[in-house]
Amino acid sequence: MSEVEETNSYIKPAIVGALITIPTVALLYKTVHIVNEGEVGIIFNRITGVSDTVLYPGHHWLAPWCSLVLLNSRLRPHTSRIVATTQDDELLTIAVRVLFSPIEECLPEIYKKFGVSYTAKIVPSILNEVLKTVALEFDVFDAVVNRNEFSERLQEALHEKLNQYDLRLHDSAIVKIKPKSKEVCNAIESHLINLNKNKDQ
Repeated sequence: MSEVEETNSYIKPAIVGALITIPTVALLYKTVHIVNEGEVGIIFNRITGVSDTVLYPGHHWLAPWCSLVLLNSRLRPHTSRIVATTQDDELLTIAVRVLFSPIEECLPEIYKKFGVSYTAKIVPSILNEVLKTVALEFDVFDAVVNRNEFSERLQEALHEKLNQYDLRLHDSAIVKIKPKSKEVCNAIESHLINLNKNKDQ
């Protein structure tokens, strides 16, 4: 066998091996997916649709006909500000800040219903609805003066409503609560001043 023939006998298998190996490695690379901290992976199967399986942070292998949808699972804040009507038909400006996170095992169902931007579609409307409902349970005086009682009722209602959408409430705080009417504001302020004077005596 000549040197050329001997060289060719080595080159041809090497070329064939490379032609097989490179596509295989590329295919394997495309089927390995990473879920980062603060995220949850949802599997979308092009044949069967969204899987109920939840993938947590780490490396995961998926079949070539599957893709990975990454959803935010972090604890997040949201602040809403509305003008609500109280039990005695007064207008009350309320701003509330909540800390919430999704119930991770429920994220496939959340994704099916609301998509990737589920927070923007769920949380603002829930806060507005709950704020208006709770405001109607109080007259304007009690809502402002008995702020702790109003806050506790609000947190209870928010917890219940968010849970219906597979979201977990971690905390809520009233940032602002103030009547729109100057006369009502002045009356409440005078009441609080007199209340403090009586405590000091």
